[in-house]
Amino acid sequence: MRNILFSEFSLFIIFRYISDIQTLQRMNTAILNTPLGLVMNNDIQQNFPEILNASAMDFIIALHEKFNHKRLNLLQQRVMSADLKTNQLKDNVDQLDWEINNIPKELLNASSSLKLSATAIDKYDPASIGAKQLIVRLEGKSYEENCQEHQAIFNFIKSTDVASAIYFEPRHIATEEADLNIHELNASAALYDFGLYFFNNAYELISLGKTPCFSIAGISTSEEAKWWNHVFIFAQSYLGLPSGTLKVQIDLGAVLAIKNINTILFELKNHLAQISFSLRTYLESHVQIHFQSSKMTMPNLDQLSVSSPFLTDVLDLIIHKSHGIGIPCIVDTHISKERKRSFQPDLKYLLERGFDGTFIIDQHEVLAINNLLLDKLNQLDNKRFDVSPSSVDLVRTPTGTITEIGVHQCLSAFRKNIGGSLDSMVADQSLEGLVLRQWINHECKTVSGKMIDFNYCLAIR
Repeated sequence: MRNILFSEFSLFIIFRYISDIQTLQRMNTAILNTPLGLVMNNDIQQNFPEILNASAMDFIIALHEKFNHKRLNLLQQRVMSADLKTNQLKDNVDQLDWEINNIPKELLNASSSLKLSATAIDKYDPASIGAKQLIVRLEGKSYEENCQEHQAIFNFIKSTDVASAIYFEPRHIATEEADLNIHELNASAALYDFGLYFFNNAYELISLGKTPCFSIAGISTSEEAKWWNHVFIFAQSYLGLPSGTLKVQIDLGAVLAIKNINTILFELKNHLAQISFSLRTYLESHVQIHFQSSKMTMPNLDQLSVSSPFLTDVLDLIIHKSHGIGIPCIVDTHISKERKRSFQPDLKYLLERGFDGTFIIDQHEVLAINNLLLDKLNQLDNKRFDVSPSSVDLVRTPTGTITEIGVHQCLSAFRKNIGGSLDSMVADQSLEGLVLRQWINHECKTVSGKMIDFNYCLAIR
């Protein structure tokens, strides 16, 4: 009788234990299905079991434990140095005396690079748009949307035979995933994006004969470049891959990045495959840094081109530095948000100066690039020995005028792309918003003598 009662009691305890587990599993936490210290929406994990598997989450936690604290320190240093003075940019850029070796051949053909969102990757048609490189970036606004985009990339790599080199662009190191908590801190979006992509796709890419590639934007100091390099070394070691297996393209669009170009390239030399330069990013950075200087006021944006004197030195320096260490450099000349440009003259001018390619947005541009390049692999032999880094002036004043049409174009682009009123201009960091604010703050006038202020902008429709 006692044995029967004990058996019934034991069954009661077992059923109660199972019930408690089921209750915990229904809670909005992942403590049962993910590594210790990680809290995420359990439904999200169940929706993406292939990419959000426990092993991948282990890797992401390891990245955060090793690198997130340093990331936060780097961001704090950025805030402390936000008041960078113009005269700090006058340092000469020294020569490089080292080279980069062992860049996979498929990464040397940089004639056309197509930027596309992860949501559009399954619509990419290699037959109609034959880009040499695909640069894929996330555009999701929520954690679930970002997971969907990671899943789309995962499916694309495993099901599509694409000859193009594929670069993945993690989000900026300042961005955080509010819905993903690691050790009671919001997860770094950069580490999360990099870790999830690399863990799930690295071996698949290698088995397809491709190189795991990343496009990193926003690096402006050697400390940030060193941080990324340590992330790469750790990630490759974790997966049992030799150091240097993965390759990166870095965007040196910021003025401060150009100033620190030598040390940035040196820190990443074992993983570098390519340099990119965005004209729009450089102009935004230029306005931000020189915002308080009335001498550095921008003219009409439609008066700026790649042949503008204050841009020519920088463009030549990029070619000189990249080709000097044996890597290609590409340039994005799209200034407006609508991405319109006088394509042929801009591209021909840049290719003549030594750039290896540019970013494209449609098939027409691909054909134009291929015709101009005549299927050349690159222009690495053009070292631009005529360029003197010591003569590069990062504080040269842009030349041009401000017209009523220019103000109207800038204001229209601001309203269309940002969707904001003039009140929101104060916090806006777009190129159009920054230039408008600079004109207003410096009490600039149009060539017809009209003062540019809020009332004048409000009168423009």
